[in-house]
Amino acid sequence: MAEKPKNKEEKHIKHYLNDVYTKEEAEQFFDTVKEDDEYLDNNLINIWEESDSLNNPTQQEKQQLKQEAYALLAKKKRANRYTISISRQLFRKITTVAAAVAAMLIIGLGSLKYWEYRTINSITNIESVTSFGESQSVTLPDGTLVYLNSCSKISYPDKFEGDERKIFLDGEAYFNVAKNEKQPFIIETKRFNVKVLGTVFNVKSYDGDELLAVSVESGKVQVDMPDAMLRLVANEEMSYNIKSDEYNKHKEDRKVAIWRDGYFRFSKTPIKDVIRELERAYNCHINIKGQQDFDNLITGEHPNTSLEDILKTIQYATGIKYNINKELNEIILYK
Repeated sequence: MAEKPKNKEEKHIKHYLNDVYTKEEAEQFFDTVKEDDEYLDNNLINIWEESDSLNNPTQQEKQQLKQEAYALLAKKKRANRYTISISRQLFRKITTVAAAVAAMLIIGLGSLKYWEYRTINSITNIESVTSFGESQSVTLPDGTLVYLNSCSKISYPDKFEGDERKIFLDGEAYFNVAKNEKQPFIIETKRFNVKVLGTVFNVKSYDGDELLAVSVESGKVQVDMPDAMLRLVANEEMSYNIKSDEYNKHKEDRKVAIWRDGYFRFSKTPIKDVIRELERAYNCHINIKGQQDFDNLITGEHPNTSLEDILKTIQYATGIKYNINKELNEIILYK
């Protein structure tokens, strides 16, 4: 097979952008694109990369380009052919913002491949992770401050683009969100999403825990679950039991996220969640002896200075005894 005359096609693209196309050339251009969309993708990529050295379009120019693009697409559908006429004055502006030209062409051709390339190549995903007994503070690209509790992870982009700021959380974190009403901040977890504009709050959503929670220190947040939506304001908390699929909202006049001050706080917390929290804090293994099944709920606050002190407190409140094997770094609970 004969090789396609790429130089000629490139010349057609430049003609098209400068409004010097004849009717016949326009038809030939779109026929070529229809048969070889990979070639178009490559040219759009080149256009985008060249645009890095040019000035960004203003918001007004972006809006005008968007309106023109939809108008062109509508005209193309009405005519049922590939002949499009664009004003020379508009294209003089477009040629100074090559990225917008690429976007406009893609709308006209109904292709999303270019945007996939742009997203992959312009945004880098970052992860911050804590280990057992470790906490960490992170500043996000928008200035939001995040404090991670032990065995937690957040994933976020190196820059926030579009109409929202979205991150992913597995674990527990305290947030002081930079306010931006035009770009809401969204925390995505495996069980629910938390949406805010600018506020201070704590989210606890460990994969494997039975009880999850959102506590608000100031401002207000919205919690979106699969079958419900809750709004919380300062001094309110939402707890969600994934085992029973029950949730409730209540007043919480105590300080939020006291784990940052070196304390544990439990509020009708299932004993198995307490075990997991102690394991994360002290990097140990806590097992239940034999086939015993504990259904105790633990309530109270305790400093995390000593694991054995906490085990003694649990024993006093529930009758659950413990045995520590220091060589294996293992604790056995039994009754």
